Amino acid sequence: MRGFAEGVVADAVFKVLGQVGSSAVNGGIAAFRRRFGKACEQTLKKAESPQSLASVLSKLTDDGNSAINELLGEELADLWQYSEPVEIESRIAQAVERWEVAHQRQSGPAAGVSNAEVVEALCGILQNLREATYRDLFAYRYRQVISVDRKDRSQVEDIFIRLRAEGGEHRNENSEEARSNYRLVGPEYLDFRSQSSESIEATLREARNIVVLGVPGSGKSTLLRYLAAVCAESGTGYLPVFLRLRDYGDSDEDRIAEHARQFAEGQLQLVMEDGFFERALSVGRCLVCLDALDEVQADARRRVVGRAEALVQRYPNNRFIITSRAAGYDEEPLNEQAFARYVVQPMRDDDVNKFIDLQFDDGWGHSQTLRQTLHANPTLKVFATNPLLLTILNLVYRNDGATGLPLNRTAFYERAVNILIADKDDEGVSVVSDERDRPFYEYRKEILVAIAHHLQSIGRETIGKNDLLRVIGRFLGVNPEIPVNGPLQARREAEAFVELAERRTGLLVEQNAGNGEFGFLHSTFREYLAAQHIYLSHFSSGPDAYWEEIKDHIDDKRWREVILLLLGSLDERYCTYLTEKILAAGSAILPLDFEELPGRLGLAAGALANRAPMTEKLHQEIVARLASLIPRRSSDGDIAFRHSWFSRNAVRALGEIRHIPDATVPVLASIANDLEVDEYNRIVAARALGAQGETAAAVTVLTAIANNPTPFYHASVDAAVALHDLGERAGAITVLAGVANNPSVHADERVRAAQYLGRFGESTEEISALTVIANNPSTGVHHRIQAARILGGLGESDPAITVLTDIANGPAASDVERIRSARTLGNLGQREIAIPMLTAIARDPDGRTVISIRAAEALGAIGESTIAKAVLTGIGNDPEAGSQHRIWAAQALAGLGEYAAAIAVPTTIANDPGSGVRDRMRAARALGTLGGSTKAIAVLNAIANDPATDDKDKEYARIALTRFSR
Repeated sequence: MRGFAEGVVADAVFKVLGQVGSSAVNGGIAAFRRRFGKACEQTLKKAESPQSLASVLSKLTDDGNSAINELLGEELADLWQYSEPVEIESRIAQAVERWEVAHQRQSGPAAGVSNAEVVEALCGILQNLREATYRDLFAYRYRQVISVDRKDRSQVEDIFIRLRAEGGEHRNENSEEARSNYRLVGPEYLDFRSQSSESIEATLREARNIVVLGVPGSGKSTLLRYLAAVCAESGTGYLPVFLRLRDYGDSDEDRIAEHARQFAEGQLQLVMEDGFFERALSVGRCLVCLDALDEVQADARRRVVGRAEALVQRYPNNRFIITSRAAGYDEEPLNEQAFARYVVQPMRDDDVNKFIDLQFDDGWGHSQTLRQTLHANPTLKVFATNPLLLTILNLVYRNDGATGLPLNRTAFYERAVNILIADKDDEGVSVVSDERDRPFYEYRKEILVAIAHHLQSIGRETIGKNDLLRVIGRFLGVNPEIPVNGPLQARREAEAFVELAERRTGLLVEQNAGNGEFGFLHSTFREYLAAQHIYLSHFSSGPDAYWEEIKDHIDDKRWREVILLLLGSLDERYCTYLTEKILAAGSAILPLDFEELPGRLGLAAGALANRAPMTEKLHQEIVARLASLIPRRSSDGDIAFRHSWFSRNAVRALGEIRHIPDATVPVLASIANDLEVDEYNRIVAARALGAQGETAAAVTVLTAIANNPTPFYHASVDAAVALHDLGERAGAITVLAGVANNPSVHADERVRAAQYLGRFGESTEEISALTVIANNPSTGVHHRIQAARILGGLGESDPAITVLTDIANGPAASDVERIRSARTLGNLGQREIAIPMLTAIARDPDGRTVISIRAAEALGAIGESTIAKAVLTGIGNDPEAGSQHRIWAAQALAGLGEYAAAIAVPTTIANDPGSGVRDRMRAARALGTLGGSTKAIAVLNAIANDPATDDKDKEYARIALTRFSR
């Protein structure tokens, strides 16, 4: 491969592409040769006759025919602009014929290599070269993160060290079965900070589809960019597809491949072969990254959620990751059966320290001083747990020193904006005098305020350039103190402002190069500036004017941050008045889960945590209301009474209020030490005590919980992890090792404890505990498979394979467990063992249909699609299988790329006169998720309008219609 990758054909392709300015040559000849080498390797791996292909490559590398081979390379380069596979193959065939004629004239015919083999090889290389180039360009783009404080692009790895996420709790944890099922679907703790690309790929393969939630600035999008870039750079793993969901609101659910193609052509200037992304999605090798669900307009949110779920059903073997702010997510949540929920956690001390070191490149002294300042001030330290706020904190510190650090979030944003729009940048370079003399210059913050409020009011994140210029021009025109004469000068001033804002402040940027859509660098800047618009508009009025402005928005999650930032801008009298009005208003809208708080208490608590100025009496009232939500056990100790719908977030909210320890520390200590409070809330309270500097008290509580294991809430393991985070590593390791190696403890807990041991650097202990679990016949088969799978991911393939083979061949395993074992074996490279097992199960004439489908899906997942398609097609076309199983088989066929065969199944069911109403509705829903919305709507309309249909079924049909019609 090396000879061909560095040979004349590769160099000729590079030369021609370089002459026409193709992005494919980004990185120079060395990078291009590396891509060419990868393309050759991939072509060789997929070749039916690797030896024949090797002979082809050898012939093309022959130095004796360098001039002839160079001409062939130039013709290959000309094909870079074509996307039609048939046309590409035809043109390559013609080029090879010319090449062969020239070759024979010079050296005579080459034995053992036909023109057809050369054509096949070159088609494969060109196709794989496009993918290698896409991966490189994609990785380059998503490795770059626009820095708030440096106005340049930082490497995503440099800021990613701070990100980790923990799984949200299951809704029904009173049920041991429900709790176990939830925990076993995928890892509950994601920490990609120190993982290799291979281990990240392995984690993604084992995890469910993921929705990542977090507060503003917590790093959700950075997490997504990092995973996408890592997968792109891996070369052979998941192929990343990245899309901001606000750009997907008006699209059909089956156009994700088209979006990916448009991105490649528009943003990477790379023409991909027709059907490239569709094929990649069909065989399940894509990582689909869908960013910022919260940025979708409210009226389109339900539609976008439905389309995301439809994508998962259509392409089930890919991995989907969606990000969203936590606030408001549960108003239109994703299906929990399809998406595991994770919440980005605040940065810990070691993350903060590393991040600060990366932000300063002028010496160790500044980093140390800032760290000392943070650790000495709990109020500032709480800001440092949020990546965006820490970035701003660094920015302010570099400009103003420790004495200039604000103590509330609104003041942070105000100072950051003022620094970013200052006359001089952070390197002391002044704005040119021509710009300072323009009429708009003294009003650049006010212009940003007007733009932000306009976007906030219309519910959008971005604005087209012409509309942007109109908003600016309107602002300039209605302010008599600004010397602008007429609309023509207003437009010129608006254009000049946009250019300055992009080049100097970095606050207002074009979202994708060349698309003409502008937005703020981060949505929180838009929210801060929108809050400033409200603040300035009513500055000379009484507090009732502010209340009239916000009262209709206090239940709107999209306005939550705006209201919080507004409250932080006001003085104590106005802020107290508005917060009391918010609390007194109550709410007819109940939160949908424990992520929220009842009434408007969540908004008031958020304002208090952000140090909005209010009276001590109001402090006490908010703290008391939060404390009242923490339940105690019932008199008989029944665990069913240990939960409160809001208690978890109430404890967390108390922990976030750090600037009034006299009010919060006694409450947190009471919760942490109260044996009648459930263990989870006690652990959260103890963590909050530690963050307030009450480390000794926190450690005492956590140690007691960790050493008193209970079957509920995973208390021992969670307490041990909290101890580790507070610096009590030795005690934490002892507890975790004890749980992991205790045969009387539930296997689920033992596996969790073992995994934490590995994360905390005790890999030998982790492997030892997992090996015992995997090899213990008295342990449940499911947990043995889980332990073996983790061992395989840790590089312990041989013992994992032995365990999985024994389980698959053992009499105690159910069909489902045999399928899981065989599928895991296949993922560990043991396809020769896995395929016969799964084939036998899938084709067992006495087996249940549902088991055959699962086995076929597993075959497809490990790459044996031919057998899988045959089994699924047979079930889909068998009337005796029942409509539900037939549709399931059709959906699995779609996952393997067989869309025509898949859609034919529910179409047949829907049109069968013998099908019942429920079967026809089931078929219609399947048609909708498979891309046949028009057919689905026709079927549902027929059911809804059929006089013979009973009223209940008509209502079901109408409900289904609303989904496919929106």
